[in-house]
Amino acid sequence: MYTDHLDLKAIGEQCLNWFAIISERSMEMRQAIPNQQIYDLNYLDLVSDPIGKVRQIYDFLDYDFNPVFEENLKGYINTNPQHKHGVHRYSLDQFGLDASKVNKRFENYCLKFNISSETT
Repeated sequence: MYTDHLDLKAIGEQCLNWFAIISERSMEMRQAIPNQQIYDLNYLDLVSDPIGKVRQIYDFLDYDFNPVFEENLKGYINTNPQHKHGVHRYSLDQFGLDASKVNKRFENYCLKFNISSETT
């Protein structure tokens, strides 16, 4: 729980394995669920157009996206911008990883969701 030394390479490898297993299991479980019960949303799309993407989610769920809700959502976004509490910058290298290794582990996920390895 407490340490004076962090092995960032061990943490990197452990996190890579953990996230890869989670994504693989999620994709396997997803196959058993009808597509009309799942809405896939790319995080970068949500960040670039939060109002539009939430509207699409509401349309998918057949929920009412009314003007009051939209104004509340805009207010929330304005008072809680991305990086409100600071920016964290990490690199694969500092965790002993490289893009080719990460891209290989998530190759199936990227193919399924049409994600370029340049955005991962």
